[in-house]
Amino acid sequence: MKMVFSGIDIDLLHATLQRPSIPDDINLNDLSNLSNLDEKMVRSLNGPRVADELLHLVPNVRTYRLALCAIKLWAQRRCIYSNIMGYLGGIAWALMTARVCQLYPKACAGTIVIKFFTVYKGWKWPKPVTLKNLEEHSLGFRVWNPTTSMQDRQHIMPVITPAYPSMNSTYNVTKSTFAVLQSEIRRGALITGRIKDNNKATWETLFNKSTFFSDYKFFLQVTVGGATKDELDSWYSLFVCSVRVENYYQRRGFVESRVRHLINSLQDSPGILRVPPYPGTSSLIDV
Repeated sequence: MKMVFSGIDIDLLHATLQRPSIPDDINLNDLSNLSNLDEKMVRSLNGPRVADELLHLVPNVRTYRLALCAIKLWAQRRCIYSNIMGYLGGIAWALMTARVCQLYPKACAGTIVIKFFTVYKGWKWPKPVTLKNLEEHSLGFRVWNPTTSMQDRQHIMPVITPAYPSMNSTYNVTKSTFAVLQSEIRRGALITGRIKDNNKATWETLFNKSTFFSDYKFFLQVTVGGATKDELDSWYSLFVCSVRVENYYQRRGFVESRVRHLINSLQDSPGILRVPPYPGTSSLIDV
């Protein structure tokens, strides 16, 4: 369920555990909680399980949190923060930042931010970003493995969750969004390099808003509407197996998820070099 609470976007997931009651101090990382669950329920549980695992895998939680706040702000300002549109979502940015914290365990938050761009500017994709060795288990859930799965081998920019069963948090990345992500990381590396070298640049420059609408010459706008609310809801119901979607944010998310498939079709067309989607709002760009 998607909602906005006190101005904060929230994705609320549900999972049913095979237990008579749920104690307040339940340890979700106990693999016995995954018994008799289907893959959809396991994916719902993966959010809090990965978050707990992250905090155990970074050397300094306070440094990690400060650095992650900066990386997320940068990604939002540069309009590359959106899993559904083919960029990276919050968990992917969190995992990538955590890996840099592991590589530089004694660094302060500012240094972690600088190293973030240095590390990922030179990263040999599709080499995966992992925080620990991937685990197999007798429970039998599928773990990300490009050596045995053709689908996993096709992932462009794999960033793998640490909690069993490990999954790729960036499976939505396309050739076009990957090119944009690389370009933004190179920009970040250039600016932070200048910051490091005798303050030749400022942190404010790193967080400048995107210039998306002046960077490109041609745009394709997709507008979905209906003469009445009932007509609009009926259109959505047609594509979600007759389940009526009442919430605006759910309808918007459904359309955004389909835009990614449109991008995949367009970017393979002759004469088209890149089809970067715009995931932000007008408050995030400088025109």
